[in-house]
Amino acid sequence: MVTAFIATVLILGIATYQAVHGVYSALIMAVLTILSALTALALYEPFCQGFLYQQLGAHAEGVALISPFLLILLGTRELADRFLRGNLVLGVWPDRIGGGALGLLAGIVIVGIVSVGLQLLPFGRSAAGYTPCDESLRRTAGLWMFYPDDFVLSMAKRLSRGALGQDRPFEAVHYDLVQEAYCTRNRLITGVRDSDKKDVPTLAGTLNGADGDFRVKTMHALSNADVSNSPLYEKALTRIQAAGLKDPTLPDGTDTTLVSVRVGVRDGASDKDGLWRLPATHFRLVDPEGKPHYPVGYLFVYREDQVDIRHRGEPCLKELESWNLVSAPTKTPPDGTSTAGRLRIADLVVQRNRADGDKEGLELFVDWVFCLPKSLLEDKSLAGWHMVFRGHILAKFEDEKIDPKFPTPNDALRHAYLELRKAKAGPGR
Repeated sequence: MVTAFIATVLILGIATYQAVHGVYSALIMAVLTILSALTALALYEPFCQGFLYQQLGAHAEGVALISPFLLILLGTRELADRFLRGNLVLGVWPDRIGGGALGLLAGIVIVGIVSVGLQLLPFGRSAAGYTPCDESLRRTAGLWMFYPDDFVLSMAKRLSRGALGQDRPFEAVHYDLVQEAYCTRNRLITGVRDSDKKDVPTLAGTLNGADGDFRVKTMHALSNADVSNSPLYEKALTRIQAAGLKDPTLPDGTDTTLVSVRVGVRDGASDKDGLWRLPATHFRLVDPEGKPHYPVGYLFVYREDQVDIRHRGEPCLKELESWNLVSAPTKTPPDGTSTAGRLRIADLVVQRNRADGDKEGLELFVDWVFCLPKSLLEDKSLAGWHMVFRGHILAKFEDEKIDPKFPTPNDALRHAYLELRKAKAGPGR
């Protein structure tokens, strides 16, 4: 991997430079680098919220992490050179070996912060050639041989629980920032014809949004839902259970349950052409322990007004008036990437235009399906739960407890079945 090679060369270059300058200079550099990194990680989100999101949009977090880190490091190093003019008298080789070891630590932290910052920029799934996760959101790659991004984030987690700890440890806010960055920068991949009339994979959709563009209404039980309010819901429940959805990010053997979460996405989060392009990975459900969960599917009902009038009375279409499921795909794509039959969450996308949203508020409602550990939902309370949209828009649940019944079809996402055979083939096909 070219990116990993470049990261390794930079780290070794910094270590060599510090080895030449000796252990005293390297010790100062290592301490300042660690303190600058921790300060940048603690401040970049408040800095974005207060100043940068409106001006820089999806570029805000990457800029807010790298720029303050470099400014703080360069500024403190300049002060150290002015006022800490002493030195340690050691032999040549102990001085160089000690300087190289401390320089290696400083190099890992510097390259680690820069690599994390680059991953926060809107590159798409591959950040400057580095793709840390597969489409099932499992970690499959790292910046060998020093893994600087993982190192600096692990350091922040450990120190935030220790002497440099605050009210909320770093892990409670960002359980896995590398995975979160991959999920946030993920966008719809579409084909655009070039001059030779060949399809070129192109990213489509915005990553922007502001507070007020997103809200979370409630969570509904699905695995053991109360279907007494409609006989059609019983058949819908059977269809959903038959899909056998499993979250590929959970450990094998986890006792799970299915829930749906209705969210509202307002017009401000749509693209300039009037379409909402909403990858599932842009919706992060965070449990009270701070662990993230991503949708494995979504629910819909069909739009009768767009079905051929000759087929509107068909019994199978009547059943589809209740709830149907679209799950994340499992099919291996043409590029040969294999996820071993697991759900490819990164490929799950909802794309709708304004006519499919609420006419007055220009708001689109989506009922995302999550596969969660049963132990998290034993008390039915949603206290401590929240959702994050596109990496930085946080919303808490409007309802305080899980609803044991299916959501109502009112305001639900709707699909158009234009041909009867599509309905007979089953939802989601």
